[in-house]
Parts: sequence; C-alpha cells; structure tokens
Amino acid sequence: MQLTLYNFSSHYGTQYNLHFMNIPLITIPPPLMFLFFNRQIAAGIASGAIKGYLRQSASAASQRAATRETAAGSPPLAGR
Repeated sequence: MQLTLYNFSSHYGTQYNLHFMNIPLITIPPPLMFLFFNRQIAAGIASGAIKGYLRQSASAASQRAATRETAAGSPPLAGR
C-alpha cells in the first residue's frame, strides 16, 4: 500500500494532490476490515493460543508423570 504513495513521488517532484488523495484510500480499509471481521480475528487468535497451550501442557504433564513413576522405582506402564 505504501508503494502507491511512492509512485506519486519522483526524483523531479511530488504530485501532492494525488499523494493526499491516496492517504485516505490506504488508511481507511484496514480499520473497516477489522470492524467487520472483529469476531473472526479474536476467535482465531484465541483458538491458536489455547490449542498451542493445551498441546504443550498435555505433553509436559505426561513427561512429568513418566518421570515420577520411574523415580518411585516402579516401571512405567507399557501401554502409554
């Protein structure tokens, strides 16, 4: 998007009328997209954060359980 601003500037001069007209055209769409897709954006961020946390905590819990079983002297169960 910023490349469009660059296109209206040259080594010899700048077309300020096109520059200032282009600024709202590249500024307005992102906030509008956020307003319309706010729920989907928030849901995607939350689901990614929770899924990664659950996967990591489950594997860490199984590793801790296996460590506790071997430290207690009993052999770990074969079916795990």
